[in-house]
Amino acid sequence: MGLTQITGNGLSENINIDGDTLKVDGTNNRVGIGDAAPSEKLNVAGNVMLEGSDQFLYFTNVGTGNSGIYVRGNTSGSYLRSHSTGIFTWEVTGSEKMRLDSSGNLGIGTASPGENLHINSSGGSARIRLTSADGSDNMIVFGDQSDSATGAIVFDHSDNSLRINGFNNSERLRIDSSGNVGIGTSSPGVKLDVDVTNSALRVKSDTSTAQILITSDDNASAKIEFGDESDNDRGAITYDNPNNALIFQANASERMRITSSGSLLLGTTTPATNAEVTIRAASPQLSLYATPGNASRITLGDTDDHNIGEISYDNSDNSLNFAANAATRMSIDSSGFVGIGLTNPGSYDSGARNLVVGSTSNAGILIKAGTSSYSNLYFGDGTGSASYRGYVAYNHNEDSLRLGTAGSERVRISSDGVLGINKSTGYTTGGFARPEISIKQTSTAWHGGIHIESASSSKLGVISNNEAGLQIAQSYRQAGDGGAYKPIIFSTSGNERMRITEGGGAIFGGTTGTSARWNFYDTNSTGMAWLYNTTNGNYRRAYLWGNNTTMGLYFTNGINEASLSSSGSWNNASDARIKKDIEPISYGLAEVMASQPRRYRMRSNDQNCIGFVAQEMREIVPEVVSGGESEDRMYGMDYGSLVAVAFKAIQEQQATIVALQNRVAALEAAE
Repeated sequence: MGLTQITGNGLSENINIDGDTLKVDGTNNRVGIGDAAPSEKLNVAGNVMLEGSDQFLYFTNVGTGNSGIYVRGNTSGSYLRSHSTGIFTWEVTGSEKMRLDSSGNLGIGTASPGENLHINSSGGSARIRLTSADGSDNMIVFGDQSDSATGAIVFDHSDNSLRINGFNNSERLRIDSSGNVGIGTSSPGVKLDVDVTNSALRVKSDTSTAQILITSDDNASAKIEFGDESDNDRGAITYDNPNNALIFQANASERMRITSSGSLLLGTTTPATNAEVTIRAASPQLSLYATPGNASRITLGDTDDHNIGEISYDNSDNSLNFAANAATRMSIDSSGFVGIGLTNPGSYDSGARNLVVGSTSNAGILIKAGTSSYSNLYFGDGTGSASYRGYVAYNHNEDSLRLGTAGSERVRISSDGVLGINKSTGYTTGGFARPEISIKQTSTAWHGGIHIESASSSKLGVISNNEAGLQIAQSYRQAGDGGAYKPIIFSTSGNERMRITEGGGAIFGGTTGTSARWNFYDTNSTGMAWLYNTTNGNYRRAYLWGNNTTMGLYFTNGINEASLSSSGSWNNASDARIKKDIEPISYGLAEVMASQPRRYRMRSNDQNCIGFVAQEMREIVPEVVSGGESEDRMYGMDYGSLVAVAFKAIQEQQATIVALQNRVAALEAAE
């Protein structure tokens, strides 16, 4: 383009070439290229090109200010500014975005870069993006002055894998396209696949807790597997999130489990009842080995005292010891002798040291059995029947104590204190009060009995039983009495209480009697009674008391008393002072309606009767039924107590009647 116009007052002032091609503003000392109104020393509207080799565009500060390049769009501009302090900055819309400091550190988003490249984002994420051609790599290479490529971070777009190269730029870690991480392998098969040939995997922290965290879905499991080249899941540690259980596997099978409650299970997935440790196997064994001469121990306790209980095996003397409350309570020595309350059972007599129970105070053995079972102490010399040649047995069903020899019962003490010798089926009273001692002959050639002998073994008296019956007799006549037999006298406190005369009469309370076989004397009008002995003294179980007009038969257990008057009136014991926990009964009309009054005949004499059947009533009102504890104890009923049930039923009926009467009255009033 040629020169078309030059205006102004000469070349010393303003020059305007072709409108806005070149503008020299001599007044303001400005030049515009493509800009007719330059605002700076040089305004260029368009591109600037420097051609040729070693061409430079220089910006030089004469003073202390900054120099740079200002690039502006329609409304805003950007600066590339060189500072007098040797810093080069890039500013956009008046805000610094990048800085190259005098140390050569480049900062993006920071005015004080601390590294060769420092990227900072105060308002969000800081990112670096590398974009390559399809199928090529993105790479960050690390090196030094002697080796420019000793390591690298590479994203391979051909298989969408990210790998990290280490020493000698060899691959050390890979994340494949499925998200599997491989360390030491380029083809990871699981989320973390580590090939540690001749090496190890370490998680270490010198200042805080070191941990590996594996998480999964709430309904899935987190798992670490162990294997070999041929099978990669022979062992495993699995956390079962749904059940909150930690599972250990070996040889591809579960071997141990810790449940959500902390129970340890070995060989099973189900804990035993109330067990913190459960071991199950064909022949389970838990072994504790100590060095020779020392003890193997299992201690038991709580957070306050961790070894207050203990089971220990002392290898120095081969004894097994059990401790409770921090003291040895039972010991089994090397010979198998057992000591309870002592530690040296082998020191006692060889005839009875297999089990030694000792104490510095009272000592005893208690054998606990069920309420209908036996507590037994056997003496035997073999197996089977030979294991109880002698025995002491307590029958809890009938509360009897039995002694046996030669495998057979010889002595029994019944629940009411009767001593039976050679009797195993109780005793027969024969119409008299129960005996304290009951003896049965074991052979017709023998007469069971009690012999009382003097020091010279001459028989003084005998209590025996033969074909003629039970005999209580003096066996010889007293000397100097002319050969006459004397009566058998019973005395207490030095005073005669009863005698059986030579003629067979019995006298109570006196020394002479009438022609009657039984003679009772009561000089104090205290009556006649059956007595029962307790630790608190004697009291009357049943007694006849009173004078001709007030005579009655009384029954008592020492606390409450019932009576039968001479007129036949029966009175139950019912004083509030002998009762406790008094409350309304729950029985009533429903139980009355459920009861079944019966007509029946007695098996013994065919007598027609009416009443109830005890077994039926026991299902309705069990409190009025007693007995039946064994085959020979018949059920009985307290018919008098049914009056309370009948009264309650009448009250319920009356309440219903009153309610109905009220309803009828209300209906009648409404008409």
